[in-house]
Amino acid sequence: MFSLGKREKSLEQLMSLLNTDNPPIFLAVAGFAQFNPHYVNALGPYKQMIENKDIIIVSADTEEIQLNVLSRGVSSANIGQNPFEMGRLSTKLMHDYILYNKKPTQSHYYTDFHYCTKNNALTCTINY
Repeated sequence: MFSLGKREKSLEQLMSLLNTDNPPIFLAVAGFAQFNPHYVNALGPYKQMIENKDIIIVSADTEEIQLNVLSRGVSSANIGQNPFEMGRLSTKLMHDYILYNKKPTQSHYYTDFHYCTKNNALTCTINY
């Protein structure tokens, strides 16, 4: 479903899916519905179903507002980039090239991501 990044439209689309007889797993490629100020109230009636895993809602990104709704039990999981690791790795690769003329050994590098659930919502983005 395409929402043009509109928070109201995105939440309407999610609610439309939840109101079907057999709701599918909802995977959001952006957190637009979770950024909507009405998200928590709108999803309140589905909280028990989400906690029972009868409804699964997974959203991209791990911003504070998203982790807040996740910790309140109205989402199943959030998966987000790890900017700390992206910066650390790119700095290391540049450092090795500039100081030692050592080129990266791979054409692509994949960094870890933040995987957040209700149980770790307060700590899942901490970089140790």
